[in-house]
Amino acid sequence: MLSYCRGGSLCDTMGKALETQCPLPESKVHVAFVQLCGALHYCHRHGVVHRDIKLDNLCWTDTR
Repeated sequence: MLSYCRGGSLCDTMGKALETQCPLPESKVHVAFVQLCGALHYCHRHGVVHRDIKLDNLCWTDTR
């Protein structure tokens, strides 16, 4: 079962940041990138390959 992510997709978050001209802090971008790399590494180690990696397919939640 998948959990609900209130933040929507990472594409939505990036779009809102562009609209408001308030970019995401570099620290949050860094954390998201490191987590994405870790998730992909985990999947690949277990024989899972994702063929459509893009911002629309990445769930995002802001834990503040």
